[in-house]
Amino acid sequence: MPTSTVPFRLITRAPAHPWFRMVAPGLVELAMPRATDDEAVVLAFTELERWMFADVDAPYGFVIRLDGVFAITSRQRRIVAEAEARYASIERRYNAGQAIVMTSPVQRGIFTAFTWIAPPVWPYRIFGDEAAAVSWLAAHVADVGAEFPDGLRWRGRLRDADASSTVQP
Repeated sequence: MPTSTVPFRLITRAPAHPWFRMVAPGLVELAMPRATDDEAVVLAFTELERWMFADVDAPYGFVIRLDGVFAITSRQRRIVAEAEARYASIERRYNAGQAIVMTSPVQRGIFTAFTWIAPPVWPYRIFGDEAAAVSWLAAHVADVGAEFPDGLRWRGRLRDADASSTVQP
């Protein structure tokens, strides 16, 4: 997504960890490895949390690559959930959406079940390949972010500190 087609500022730097990279301005990829241990998940999500609090001040979208992941332990899911809870106010404000890449029907079913239990506050779609995921996410971020910073099209997008000074729709 060339920056010249987007009339607003986007995140231009990914978290400083090997699992993350910039796909394009505003599009950050998280590619989890096939197998990992708890310590590696802690390190990755500690850096993601640091990035959220230190660097995120503009819209972004995440491409989540789970197409090579065969198993995530319950402890690893808890590590991720606890990190996400700590930076939820930032995600509500700036996360324009997520494109999740999964090739396994079993993975898709499990993910769908999780979203029924705890629906994400941002738009998301599941894809079978990265190219389709990036294409959708780039168009989606450009569309919904056009209203930033006066108010993104979806609700609940304020940092905690902003909530007292801004009226929600």
